[in-house]
Amino acid sequence: MAVTKCLRISPLLFMMMGTLAFLAASCSQTAFAQDEAVLGELKKLVVHFDRVTPDVYRSGLIPEEAAPLLKELGVKTVINFDNDDERAQKEAAYLKLFGIYTVWIPWSGWDRPRDQDVEKFLSLMREPRLKPVLVHCKRGSERTGVGIAVWRISEFNWTAAQAYDEMKHYTYRRFLQGHLKRYVYEFARKHGESTARITNGFEQMKTSLFYFFFQLRKLNPFWHRHSRV
Repeated sequence: MAVTKCLRISPLLFMMMGTLAFLAASCSQTAFAQDEAVLGELKKLVVHFDRVTPDVYRSGLIPEEAAPLLKELGVKTVINFDNDDERAQKEAAYLKLFGIYTVWIPWSGWDRPRDQDVEKFLSLMREPRLKPVLVHCKRGSERTGVGIAVWRISEFNWTAAQAYDEMKHYTYRRFLQGHLKRYVYEFARKHGESTARITNGFEQMKTSLFYFFFQLRKLNPFWHRHSRV
């Protein structure tokens, strides 16, 4: 009798399970469509805005009108590499209004990032409670490109070449800022990729000369006015 009763109930259970599965799938599709719509709006508003992984985004400077869209997308944390303090403070203020936490790690794209800043960035990227996270600088190309590159190498075992290809996709200025490519290759070599080297002799010479030139410019008292890129 018990078996017969179970058999009679089973179709009802299957119907309920099917209904729940359908509702869950419908909600998931609706949420995905909403996210894609918000993502499209942000790509119009914010230079180089893009999704890197499901919980990591990248971009250039964030205009104030983008803040509510970031909130709608679910972004919890913004990591800002922009080295303009006034601009960074203003951005942090309007993001805070929408409950978005900002971490400021300023450095100039004309220079190499400091090791301690890179370690701080990677430790933040490893923290699940901070995600979804948005990483950005001024253009969303050079400094953001380096940040995402070292994260890819450190956490996903990407090669330097793979990480560099992604940098180029976001209009990385390889001629002027070749020192950042060199930094990424050196980072990969330190993390076990022994073959990560720039073999083009002309590129090495050009990179060294440009980097030396920009280091000399630091002696100029007006340097800070021209280094915010």
